[in-house]
Amino acid sequence: MNTERIPKDDPPPKVSVIIPTYNRPHLVTRAIESVLKQTYQNFEIIVIDGSPNDETKKAIQPYLNDSRIRYFHEPDVHTNTVKDRANIAKARNKAVKRARGEFIAPLDDDDFWYNEKKLEKQIRFLEENPEYTLCAGGIIGINQENPQGVFKIGTIYPEKDEDIRKMMLMPEGFMSSVVVFRKKDWEAIGGYNEENPLGEDLDLYLRLGQLGKFYSFQEYFTAYTWGEFEREHITKYGRKCLANHLKLIIKYRKKYPNFYKSFLITV
Repeated sequence: MNTERIPKDDPPPKVSVIIPTYNRPHLVTRAIESVLKQTYQNFEIIVIDGSPNDETKKAIQPYLNDSRIRYFHEPDVHTNTVKDRANIAKARNKAVKRARGEFIAPLDDDDFWYNEKKLEKQIRFLEENPEYTLCAGGIIGINQENPQGVFKIGTIYPEKDEDIRKMMLMPEGFMSSVVVFRKKDWEAIGGYNEENPLGEDLDLYLRLGQLGKFYSFQEYFTAYTWGEFEREHITKYGRKCLANHLKLIIKYRKKYPNFYKSFLITV
């Protein structure tokens, strides 16, 4: 059971960082540290732990002295799902529902924010540009066997809305940990689709794009870890992910350009 008390006179943070996690105590603490190092400090961190044990709670216990960090142990996110995917859509929704911030910044437990000014730049942009529903930044890969070095250069997404829309149906879209979006827009579209555990992030962004514009900074904001887990995930779910992506591009083919190009790449 999760209990917490937030003083009524405690002003809400501007941004809520949501971190779903499952049996990765050695990685989730790195993710939390990367948030704490941000130059922008008006945030809260909401950790939704779906682990079947208390190892994650033990690992992050020292961080819970910071009132901005809120921890919830909710193993029910595994109910009727692919277990090692932990129904991440359900976990994300649980976190956003608890969020007090105006903006939502997802962060996966095996990722971390590479740029200490990520939040500062993204929040300022969204505050100054209300017609934008989401902004992002680039991502790089870190080798699990050599975490101090860059494994490979990742992706800098197109900057402008019209160019971003041209790539939204392509297989290489925004990764979850690079974006920030408005909570009111998440509410307006009904949140993450929990029936879509292998593509909940893309599905959300495609719906958000019908409410407002996209923008992406031309610099690296986030790092992801490439290692045994990712290779195993591709082996297990690679074909299912492609099939799921195909369903999504067919569903949104009239809303975004380059359907046929994306279709040919996917199949």
